[in-house]
Amino acid sequence: MDFTDPNNFPWLIPSVSTIMTGLIAFAIAYQAIYSNRDIARKKNSIDTILHAKNDGKLRNAITVTGQIHNNADKTIKSFAYESKKFTKGASEFRYCLNFYEYISVGIRHGIYDEIVMKESMCGTVTRVYERCKPFIQTLRLQNQAPTAYCEFERLAE
Repeated sequence: MDFTDPNNFPWLIPSVSTIMTGLIAFAIAYQAIYSNRDIARKKNSIDTILHAKNDGKLRNAITVTGQIHNNADKTIKSFAYESKKFTKGASEFRYCLNFYEYISVGIRHGIYDEIVMKESMCGTVTRVYERCKPFIQTLRLQNQAPTAYCEFERLAE
């Protein structure tokens, strides 16, 4: 049998073309799925950024965090203790930290686009983290919860 003669393998051309068509269709489908996931991640990010900008409670929490941070008579650390758990400052810290923990977990799991979120929120995230760091550390010691706000910490650092 002459393997160089194409007449000996009439089934080969349709089989190869079918395989090639399948591979091309797979590549196109894979690219479309990947592209749609990327667009969804970016859309989720933009929606969350817009929500954060319009969330009066979050803006107030960030403001209170800054006011207490800049107040020589108060320390953010003191608000982590059980006796101050339900005070105005502690509620704002927790609201703010919970929001950014949620964002951080979403970034880690691919729900949000990290680049979009960092470009929009980097300054606020790092500033809030630096201000709330003593609160987080004390909270972890008080509750024996070493993982409290660890995703937020990882994102900020």
